[in-house]
Amino acid sequence: MNRLLVTSGATIEPVDGIRYLTNFSSGKTGATIADEFNSAGWEVIYLHGQNAALPNGTSIQKIPFSSFQDLRSTMHTVLSQVHFTAAIHSAAVSDFSIEKVISGGIEHTPGERGKLSSGNDLNVTFKKNPKLLDVIKEFSINKKIFVVGFKLSLEKDRNIQKEIAEQAAANPNIDALVYNDMNDIQTNTHKATIYHNGFSNRVEKKTQLAQTLRTLLGEMT
Repeated sequence: MNRLLVTSGATIEPVDGIRYLTNFSSGKTGATIADEFNSAGWEVIYLHGQNAALPNGTSIQKIPFSSFQDLRSTMHTVLSQVHFTAAIHSAAVSDFSIEKVISGGIEHTPGERGKLSSGNDLNVTFKKNPKLLDVIKEFSINKKIFVVGFKLSLEKDRNIQKEIAEQAAANPNIDALVYNDMNDIQTNTHKATIYHNGFSNRVEKKTQLAQTLRTLLGEMT
């Protein structure tokens, strides 16, 4: 049985009991990918942000996550206990977590219960998060797991886009890369380029991306 781990949607980094920092990721791409593989007979586990789109497949196991640390812990647990054929890491993971919050001159623990006063200035200190993409093989019980990473940029210059994509694709911890730029993502289109073994394949929509990845992983397994 081929098994696939998909991460999807956004992490959230809590400021206080009701406020948090996140990004715009909807999780629709990850949900589309999960359904494509599920319909092809793969067993799929779907790790998703709290507000992410969910796949339709009823046999897909869906596990929510919140912060970067929560996602990291969940990935470690699942990867170390289940033998996955492949992992597609499409989640939009925050590059930073909140280290401390100072309101009205008083330091507070990030995410602590209650609401910080809106009448005070708020000073937030961030800390850099390591890349989860780099530890998937390390966490995995299957050291030969096929890892697909995602890279998103916001750059209009096509030459610079290509440089960003090729640099990301050279990561030794992944086997393939999906590169996309915010300028190419619209309501009805999601242009992306898949890099694998020195070759690239351009797709126009989420469904085409999912189908191409399923074909690629089918050839590799």
